[in-house]
Amino acid sequence: YGSAPDMGAFEFNPNSALLNGDVNGDGTVNIGDIVNLIAIILDTQAPELLGDGDLNDDGLLNISDVVLLVNLILDI
Repeated sequence: YGSAPDMGAFEFNPNSALLNGDVNGDGTVNIGDIVNLIAIILDTQAPELLGDGDLNDDGLLNISDVVLLVNLILDI
């Protein structure tokens, strides 16, 4: 993006706003994000597809993030 591409596999775009909980980056927060987050936690999916899965901002992806994501989707 722009004149200074980054070194990662996925280009960083500062103009794209990540939606809190949108793990798969499709613009919506739904059951697909829960499935992807659990797959990342269980190490069956590449963590570069992380999106915004660390909902409690503790630097870890774990069951706490899954619980927060479920509550976000159910609007609890």
